[in-house]
Amino acid sequence: MRFLKPECPFCNKNGEVIKHGAGNAGLQRYLCKGCSKTFQTRYYYRASYQSIDGQIHQLVQSGKSLKEISEHLRISAATVNRRAKKLCC
Repeated sequence: MRFLKPECPFCNKNGEVIKHGAGNAGLQRYLCKGCSKTFQTRYYYRASYQSIDGQIHQLVQSGKSLKEISEHLRISAATVNRRAKKLCC
């Protein structure tokens, strides 16, 4: 199978793009040698799922700290804090 290089969203070049590891969600990252910027072709935002709010509520009720919840769900503490405030008020 041949690797199809994506086009750089910053400088619109595709011949200058190389693979550059993986992002936090495990998705392929790329580096543009033309403009030296990194990017992903797809993004995955864990906190976008509806079930996250239910999980946050359940973990808060069980006495977990916001830091413990953020580590468990692998989302930022700021997101957990914002969602927890919205759920209780």
